[in-house]
Parts: sequence; structure tokens; C-alpha cells
Amino acid sequence: LFVAMASLRCMKVALLLASASVTLAWDDQGHMMVAEVARRQLTDAEVAKIDAVLRTWDSMFPGTSDLVSTAVWPDQLKCKAAGPGCFDKPVALDIFNQWHYSDLVYNPQHLDLTELELTQYDGVSSAVWILKEAMKTLGSTESTFALNFMLRFSVHVVGDMHSLLHSVDGYFNNSKRFGTHLTGDRGGNSIDIHTQWETAGVDDLHHLWDSVGGLYTISWPLSRAQVSDLRANATDLMEMFPKSNFSTYDPSDLDFCWTGAKPSYCKDVFLRWEKEVHELALQHAYGPEDIRSGAIISGTRLAKVRTVAKQQLVLAGYRLADLLKRVLPKLPDAPIQELKVFESQPLEEAYTLADLDAVRGTGRLSRETLLSLCAGLCILSSVLAAALIVQMRRASWKISELQRHVLLPETASDVELSAP
Repeated sequence: LFVAMASLRCMKVALLLASASVTLAWDDQGHMMVAEVARRQLTDAEVAKIDAVLRTWDSMFPGTSDLVSTAVWPDQLKCKAAGPGCFDKPVALDIFNQWHYSDLVYNPQHLDLTELELTQYDGVSSAVWILKEAMKTLGSTESTFALNFMLRFSVHVVGDMHSLLHSVDGYFNNSKRFGTHLTGDRGGNSIDIHTQWETAGVDDLHHLWDSVGGLYTISWPLSRAQVSDLRANATDLMEMFPKSNFSTYDPSDLDFCWTGAKPSYCKDVFLRWEKEVHELALQHAYGPEDIRSGAIISGTRLAKVRTVAKQQLVLAGYRLADLLKRVLPKLPDAPIQELKVFESQPLEEAYTLADLDAVRGTGRLSRETLLSLCAGLCILSSVLAAALIVQMRRASWKISELQRHVLLPETASDVELSAP
């Protein structure tokens, strides 16, 4: 009964998530560009300290365990099949989808909207919310798992937050330019356009911006040559858009908001960033008259999209570096051993040598290992409980079938007992 009730609650959550607007992110190349710009703002020692935490998940998520490549990891969680930008074994987790955006409403026709639609950008499960939660966790946790998880999402979501169509949800009713989207246009995903990169998925307003006007369509993993190009491109972009170019950039934004007696965990800062991007979206994504459903995007428009999108990539990288600099003192200094508790291996192979020495020397499991074992046992017990329910339902069904098709005798003396 408990498992059935839990399953029902999970189904309700899934339906709510499915009905919400699902938005993708900067394409892989764009996310790695943001992280590369951030990497250039840190020392080698600082980057190594971050990478040491990320590498603890390398066996589970290979190729995403450094500051730049981990930028694509939260998008990989959503993959339903193997292919470009996805692991060989799809993770298929949709529960975090709403963490990739904070959609402020664009309602030029003044339609009647619900309170939820008007306030979803500031609610639970949004980009603003998860960054606030990340700052809270990164400032206090002693868990390598929590550090790794929140670092990966922080690197990704700071990038998402600066992509124009991750800050807006347009509502229209028989609009001349955008048609009808009474429940929102899903951050421009529902506004079809035509470009020469349609085979690469650049066929709607959202992906026009996420691909930087069709410039960034390369998927993870990058080849050596593509990594070299990414780094050279980052150099060029930082020269084109130095920090002094951005009137809204303040390296001290995060200095005092997650410390002190009553920390806000920088929610107000993240919300301000999102509102800045929202204003850019209204000006550059929805404002131009040549942008409309079914439009063929001109070369002139592409050039303007690319300029604004590149600026946002660089600004996101600068701000991500500032965030990571605040977090770095909280990261462990010593090399971190990788745990492989959930791999299909004998127990002796499943732990690192450090963990086995700790068990043999003290007779106790480390806190990190104990938490991992508890999580594994919870998952195993849930699976076993679900399997038991299935077997009970099958048995109940068989009994019902027998009762329907077998004529039961009227008295016990008429029953002929036999071994099963």
C-alpha cells in the first residue's frame, strides 16, 4: 500500500511536469563555451580543485568530469536514447527539466493568466530557485555527492540563465505575428521559423538563440580539434567582449549574499540577472517585426542574433567564474577517492582502497559510503516491494479466473483433493 501510494504521488508529479513548458538549453557547444570562458578566469590550481570533485563521478558519467565538459551533463540526464550529446546508456530523467529556465511572462495582449503562470519564474523548480539552493548547499555541505551534483547544475544553469529564450514565456491569442499560444509558447519552442540549419534542429525561435544563430550546433563529445577550436573561439570572444563592455556586470554581486547571519543565498542577484535577460528577449527575440511564425530568418537578422548571443555567452562565463570563486574555499583540498558502490562488481572491487582501509581499520563505514549504501538499500527495497505487488496482483488475477471458470462443488465431500 505504501509503495502504491508513493507511485501515485510520483505519477501526479510527472503529470505536472509534463504539462509545464519544457525548454532545452544552449546547445552543447554554447554551454561548453560558457564554462571555457569561466575557466579562463580561474587559476590552474582552482580549476584542478573543481575537477577533483567532478572526477568522482567519472566512471558513471564518462567524459563530463572537468569544468568545461560537465557543462553539458544536466542536459544529458534528459536523453531518452543514445546519440550525439547523450551517453550510450540514456539516463531519461525529466524531473529536473524546470531547473533550466525561469520564464517571466510576455503578455502583450493582456490575456487573463493564472497566478501560477504569472509567478512561475520565481517558484520552486526554476533556474533562480535551483541556483539559490545550490549556493545554500555548496556553502554548508560536507558531502562529495552534494558538491558534485550542485557544481554540475550550477555550471549549466548559469549558462541557461543567460540564454534569452530561457527567461520568457509568450502568451498570444490569434496574434498576427505569433499565432495562438494560450498556455505559453514554451520559451519560443512553439514558434516555428526557417533557417538553413533545420536538419540540425534550428527550426524554432528558441533554438535559433540556443545555437547562437546556427553557429554552435556541435554536440558533445568534442574531438581534440574541436576542443582546440573552442579554446581559440573563447579567446576571440573575450577580446571582443571584455568585462568593461557590460554595464550590468559587477564582480562583487555574490560577495555578501550567501554569508552572514541571514543569508539570502543570492536569490535576489539571480532574479536580477534573469530580469535583465528577459528585457533582452523582448527587445531582440520578440521585438523585431521580421520575427514571426513561419518566418525565413534573413542574414541581417542572423548577424544581430549572433552578436547578442555571443555577448550573453561571455557574460555568463564571467559570472560563472565569480560564483565558482566564492565556492572554491568550501571544496576539499585533499585528493578525493572515487566511490563505485553502485557498479555491478564484487564488494571488494566496488570500494576504493581508502574505503576498504577505513572499514578494516575502524570497523565503521565512512559517512559518504554509509549514505551511498543506505540509498542503494532504499532503492533495492522499493524494487523488491514493487515486484511483490506485481506477484500478488498476478495471484489475485489467477484466483479470480478460477472462480469465474471453475464450478465449485456444493459440499466438501464432493471435493477430490490432489497434490498441486
